[in-house]
Amino acid sequence: MTARHHLVHAVAIALVAVVAPACGDGAASGEVALRAALATSAGKGGEVGALAPVAVPLRAASPHRMTLTATIALELPGGARTVTVSRTIDRGAAGRFRVADARTVEEPGRDALSDARDGVYDGERFASRRGVGPWVERDVLRGGHWRFLADAYALGEDVLRGFKSYLVAKEDPASDETLAGMPVRWSALSLDARVRPQPLSDAELAALRDHETNWVAWLGATHRPTKVSGAVARAKETGELVAGKVEIAGEATVEGTRAQFRITVEQKVTALPEGTKLALPDDVLPAARPRTWKMIEEVLGDDLLAPYTRR
Repeated sequence: MTARHHLVHAVAIALVAVVAPACGDGAASGEVALRAALATSAGKGGEVGALAPVAVPLRAASPHRMTLTATIALELPGGARTVTVSRTIDRGAAGRFRVADARTVEEPGRDALSDARDGVYDGERFASRRGVGPWVERDVLRGGHWRFLADAYALGEDVLRGFKSYLVAKEDPASDETLAGMPVRWSALSLDARVRPQPLSDAELAALRDHETNWVAWLGATHRPTKVSGAVARAKETGELVAGKVEIAGEATVEGTRAQFRITVEQKVTALPEGTKLALPDDVLPAARPRTWKMIEEVLGDDLLAPYTRR
């Protein structure tokens, strides 16, 4: 649900309280009701507590630093278009973590575009920011911090899921080792050349591409690998991806246009460096800020007042 939908839902919840009072300070009680509605309308679908529980990734791991990099290059007539995602996850004791995410898009003849997102959880409070914007504290009651962390770890796994039907994994029992305090086993990845993508209409492909959780299916349906190489290490107990490097190359067909592509994903894990800070910044903005009511009041104006107080 978008921020605009949250606002509309909150206003709808508070509408009765805003316009119904027959006595007392109608405008003041309406403001209180709307503030309360806004404070409780952040759940998925506008329902408090509607979000499903999130499994904490790599729960058994010792404190560590994980670096993830994904590069997608598409060969076009004028040159390659490249998207690079670089991510660092610092994981401490008692659930504390910090995520630093940077993304760049490079195209021939154009200035590179960049974006970034960061998040910090100190064991009790969670804050995030976009680019160079302000740090803002976020709700932790519905597990938003764990979703943020799970999404960060999922970078490599999502790419592998997208091409799952094309991949053949061969485990090597002699490769067992311990990474981040967890027993892992390495597997070599290769291409299953017998796989053929299922034909889908442009509408079906667009629906997959634009859906937050189904884009990996779109990736596998539009990008056909002809070469796969690399290896991955998975936790022996949970099967979670811990480390590895994989390169996938082939031909992509998107809306009638064909182009060669290359995707490289690398995931490394090391011990957490000494002195790593996992505390919230001093200048973090609170989750509930007075400006919220001010912004709504500026947009809706007299529509927020009880009918009998309007002039």
